[in-house]
Amino acid sequence: DLPASLSVYLLRGTQQPDQVLRALDRIGATKDPWEPDTQEITWTRMEALRALGRDAEMRSYLQSLLRTEVRVDSPAMDSEWADRAALLAWSGDREAALAAVAKARAAMDPQRNFLTYVEAQNGTAVTYARLGMTADACTAVDTVLSSPTYFTTGFELTHDWFDPIRHTPEFEAVIRKHADQLKDPAILDSYFAKDAAH
Repeated sequence: DLPASLSVYLLRGTQQPDQVLRALDRIGATKDPWEPDTQEITWTRMEALRALGRDAEMRSYLQSLLRTEVRVDSPAMDSEWADRAALLAWSGDREAALAAVAKARAAMDPQRNFLTYVEAQNGTAVTYARLGMTADACTAVDTVLSSPTYFTTGFELTHDWFDPIRHTPEFEAVIRKHADQLKDPAILDSYFAKDAAH
């Protein structure tokens, strides 16, 4: 039997949200060095609940994350503000989401911590995508995919973060720009052809 955290990782991006929830319920039952942090577990649970149409439950988890304050002395303040912006965009509070993005961008400093800088860029991209700001989202995605981190083209395509802009020519263009990160770049032809059919 696979560790719960590995099961969650493998199931994310599939069309099996009920299985994701079952795997999440197993987290903490055994010693697991790869167990995700509480916030990531909550994000994943929210995504699965939304996919199952259980919006009331999803919103209760969303509100629990929004109650967490961004620490002003945090070395990861940029990514924390970006995460908050994405949550606010998900909740439908456009003005608050954009205010949080502004704080994330003001705190970004690749010299201080490159990984949190890229994580913050990704969070702002997700926020812009949820707000329908396609050009801004794609500019941030381009920055993320141009950086040597775990955020790769394939990684971005297997998450539903960019669903609101996935069918746009701008998103397809930025993904194709970084197609060299894929083992088989030709797969993008069928991927975007399938998307165009939706």
